[in-house]
Amino acid sequence: MNNKKRFFAVIISLLFLSLLVFSCKEKKNIEVLKREQRFILNYGNFEDEIDLFDLMQQGTNIETYLQMRNGFFYLTNGKSKKVMQFTSYGELLSILYNPETNPTPSFSISENIGDSKQGTQMATSYQFLSPSNLAVDNNKNLYVVDQLPQERQELDSERNIWLKNVVLRFSSNGEYLDYLGQQGLGGTPFPHIQNVFCTENNEPVVISITNDGYIVSWFNEDGFPLFTVPIETNLLPDPFEATDKDVYKSLDVIVPDYNTRTLYLKIDYYQSEIDANSGFKSAVSYGATYIYPLNVETGIFLEPVLVPSYEEQTKDSGEPDTKPYELLGITQSGYFFFITPLENGYDLQIIQNNGQKIIHKKLLVAQEDLVFSRMNLSKEGIISALLANNFEASVVWWRADEIIDSLIN
Repeated sequence: MNNKKRFFAVIISLLFLSLLVFSCKEKKNIEVLKREQRFILNYGNFEDEIDLFDLMQQGTNIETYLQMRNGFFYLTNGKSKKVMQFTSYGELLSILYNPETNPTPSFSISENIGDSKQGTQMATSYQFLSPSNLAVDNNKNLYVVDQLPQERQELDSERNIWLKNVVLRFSSNGEYLDYLGQQGLGGTPFPHIQNVFCTENNEPVVISITNDGYIVSWFNEDGFPLFTVPIETNLLPDPFEATDKDVYKSLDVIVPDYNTRTLYLKIDYYQSEIDANSGFKSAVSYGATYIYPLNVETGIFLEPVLVPSYEEQTKDSGEPDTKPYELLGITQSGYFFFITPLENGYDLQIIQNNGQKIIHKKLLVAQEDLVFSRMNLSKEGIISALLANNFEASVVWWRADEIIDSLIN
């Protein structure tokens, strides 16, 4: 019965997507970027499965993340406390797993030594507590954000925050190397880590959240701290400071440049509205979004890039309603990727880092595949996503890198 339900669901989804493609081309004249499905992940606890059984529970924080680098997919599954590496065809290459929450991988059991997969698949046990974000460098070394046991956590009384996170480092063959703290190898734990990156020079960059804003910790390839950059929300640049309007700043994403020691801060600006009758503030409305480059070595903000907002017609008044895009990342060639969710997927906006070239595409995703989603942008410009429905999860990609290549060439 479940197979029949899946079959009809797939047929309906295909018909739905076909209508959407036609509708988008006819009404909005925005080209749909072709989606390629790479492989399917079943729900379960085996080595090549993923635990997303909590999807239907309200308020559950799903700590599952995706990273694609050089054609290989890396996934952390927080619930099962493991990290998996797949080829682009869905073949499991390696797994780092907590043996308390995972069965021993079938290919590592001694009685299966004669299996031909023994020489190509690797399994390493590690006592993960709550693995989340991850990054991979050019040497295939793996950086995994994890949480320390309660007895090893520290209270930063000056900032009034708990220091809970570290970045674990594993070699390309799955060997545990060490961990990064605020002072480098074996250092004090970080505040809550929002994300971790690796530059083209294999320099890890850790983005942590504090009560006042963010702390960016930039290390060299050997784990030696190079720069610690505190970014306080109340000290962010304000392009509207010459006006008499009250402006509220929201910094939600920071990403590093691949080639230079530069950070990009995506800041949304909101303005207060004054009621014409009472003269009092009645609401806060979205104003604009800017990308501010920050030179890490000098601490100086560079010329910002204005990000066009997304406009849609409201049903009631017919007037356009604007909202900010989400920053997905930046490519090595210097193109920002922005997305915003729609009923039928995402609107994609690509902007050159000097603000000159702007491209729009449509990413189609059926509603049933958006029960949970996690997206990633590769340095080349390939958009990857883990799309989960009630039955299984799909790993897909959109080859936006071909767009970037055509612009460069």
